[in-house]
Amino acid sequence: IFINSALDNIEYESLIETNGYECGRNAAHTAKQMMNNQGEVVVEMWYDIKISSIEQRGLGFVDEIENNSNVTVHKMDVHSNPSEKEVARSLEAVRKKYPNVEYLFTLNGIWGKTLGAYIQKHNLKYKVICIDFDTEIAELIKTGSIKAAISQRNFSWGTMALELLDDAFQGKQVIKYTDTGTYEVNANNISIYEKRV
Repeated sequence: IFINSALDNIEYESLIETNGYECGRNAAHTAKQMMNNQGEVVVEMWYDIKISSIEQRGLGFVDEIENNSNVTVHKMDVHSNPSEKEVARSLEAVRKKYPNVEYLFTLNGIWGKTLGAYIQKHNLKYKVICIDFDTEIAELIKTGSIKAAISQRNFSWGTMALELLDDAFQGKQVIKYTDTGTYEVNANNISIYEKRV
């Protein structure tokens, strides 16, 4: 049973994950709504590490924005593990190349937290939409440094995996693929979802 992504050339009974492409599309729906379907957004694509589920998030976001909105999307290469220096470099590049951008989409919670904290510390205009949700992201949503988090339902993965393993050992047919989907966390519903982390 694989959780989050399968490994190439290894047979498996089942894969439980958040479909990366659909996750990115869901983030784009949030961005379009927040931006009133106009303006410019930057999506931060990793240049140093290639993980299919992460890349699919970026592709889904870009495809949804480009094909179904009036929003202009700009792709920017960033390091997968951001330091404050990397965040400063990327925001300076955004400021110079895309001066009208207010919204930034990050492909995971690490970038979301680091970017949100930097924006809060320096009182910058940027609005962040990120993937993942934890207590640090919850606090940054409360302060307005992150506008929305597209959360995976990874809290359900462990239980599902054990149930599928049990079924497999009993010779029962096992569902080959499960996409557990996403949900949006923002300032309006944070009080509901922060209890889950």
